[in-house]
Amino acid sequence: MRLLDLSDAAITKLEAIGLRRGVVTKSTFPNLPADVQTLDFSGFPVFTHASVPDAQVRAVCQALEARKALIAWEGQSPMPLDECCRDTPSGPLDVSLHPAAEAYWRELEYL
Repeated sequence: MRLLDLSDAAITKLEAIGLRRGVVTKSTFPNLPADVQTLDFSGFPVFTHASVPDAQVRAVCQALEARKALIAWEGQSPMPLDECCRDTPSGPLDVSLHPAAEAYWRELEYL
């Protein structure tokens, strides 16, 4: 199998519709001949409308925190929620957090 680079022009067009540029690095995968430009599908987004009640958003955040060791993801368990609620490679943040989610993650000192 061989990974194919996406051109800068193709990635720019895909970024314009909301996708995120990514790189599969040779340092992570030494058998690659070079870094490969691609798209990044990382993250664990939970989208909600701004009008969702704070208590409901907080309950979702609490559930994620309570069950993070049981949530399947590509790394070692538990799921690193501290990296998933801010803009990191593990959890790209392309939209604003709901104010109640932001407050909850701040309480846990994840932000």
